[in-house]
Amino acid sequence: MGADELVDESYGEAPGRGRLAGRRILVVGGGQADHGLEDPPIGNGRAMSILFAREGAAVAVADIDAASAEVTAQCVRAQGAEGTA
Repeated sequence: MGADELVDESYGEAPGRGRLAGRRILVVGGGQADHGLEDPPIGNGRAMSILFAREGAAVAVADIDAASAEVTAQCVRAQGAEGTA
C-alpha cells in the first residue's frame, strides 16, 4: 500500500464506529501547548481526546493549563460526546 493509498483512519478522518460507546475516559495532559506558533500541530493528548470522543466515549480532560483543557473539552463536545475539563 503506497502513501497515496492510506485509509482515512491514518489521517484521523474516519467516522467513529461507536467502539467506546458507554465508556468514560480520563486523558491526563489533554491540553495543547502552542509554543508561540500561529498554527501549532495538534498534540497527542488533544488528538486522543478527540478520537475517543469520536468513538463514543465521554472524555474528562486534565491539564496543568486549565484553559487549554477547556478548549480540548470543547473539541470533544464538537464530536457530539460529553466533554469535561
